Amino acid sequence: MPMKPLARDVVHALVFVAGYVACAAYAWLFIARPGDIALYWPASGLALALVVTHGPRWALLVPLSMWIAHVGFQPGRDALLPYALASGLAGALAGGWVARRNPVPRPGTVAYGFRILEGGTVMALVGAIIGGLGMWRAQLVPSDDMVPTQLRWALGDMLGIASVTPALLLAADWWPRRRQWRRDH
Repeated sequence: MPMKPLARDVVHALVFVAGYVACAAYAWLFIARPGDIALYWPASGLALALVVTHGPRWALLVPLSMWIAHVGFQPGRDALLPYALASGLAGALAGGWVARRNPVPRPGTVAYGFRILEGGTVMALVGAIIGGLGMWRAQLVPSDDMVPTQLRWALGDMLGIASVTPALLLAADWWPRRRQWRRDH
């Protein structure tokens, strides 16, 4: 028996939050000192896939998930938290808008892949601008290191987007068709 839409949405939201927190915790394992940036942020790939598949209103789960992850794994970095929340939300909204703008190419095509890459690039740049500014305002990096910090932030997001988002989008395209495939075979 299929799940009701509200129950399905609640399950999707809980799975996303748990996955985002796990991805953030994993990425933070590679940060040695407070001013360092995670050069691999798989949570960005998860966030972009969520906004592409479920729409922009789901981007609100990104700052919620980031807040839970910060409280659980990064206590004491409270000065950066508002910027991290804004970075994730603004990046997911901007990247999701680019990826979902009309006309949307058919999933699985090269055109679709490039559209997702465009959205991921926008997401990484928007997030990096806000995040790097936050690191400077929180006095985690000096002003002359702000641009390199933003570049590292963007590269960490891009690596997460490039490695996680395609697999999730392919799975999201396949998942609804699996029952039909089983019936036909």
